[in-house]
Parts: sequence; C-alpha cells; structure tokens
Amino acid sequence: MNFRMFLALIGALVGLAAFPASASAATVAHTTTSLNVRSGPGTHYARIATLPAGHRVELYHCEDSWCSIRAAGIHGWASAS
Repeated sequence: MNFRMFLALIGALVGLAAFPASASAATVAHTTTSLNVRSGPGTHYARIATLPAGHRVELYHCEDSWCSIRAAGIHGWASAS
C-alpha cells in the first residue's frame, strides 16, 4: 500500500507514541485515499473491506507496520507503511 493512504493516520500514530493510552482508548483519524482493511496484520490475510477516502477510522494500536482499526462497524488491520 502507498504511504499517502495513511497520511491522516500518521498524525494519530505520532499521538499514540507521544501519549500512551489505555487499551480501550482509540484515536480518530480519516483516510486520505481508499484503504484496504484485512483480517490480520499482513498481506497474506484476507481483505475484508476497502474504505473510501475521507472515511472516519478509529486507530487502536500498531504492531510492526500494521495497525488495528475499526470503521463502519468493521474491526481489522491496515498497513501503516
């Protein structure tokens, strides 16, 4: 995936790194282009949705280069690279 897809999420990632939060807290961001949501943290996991640009996303936590997100009632993973 292209880095520009996550331009809005980068600010959220910086916020999470600077201010650790509880496991139940989420940071709100918006997609800047279409975003593939997967069932797990990697391209080998199934794509469960594609979110359009401008869609509201709740960012929970990141592992390596993948972030756990929730949007439109869907919980999944998106690449942070």
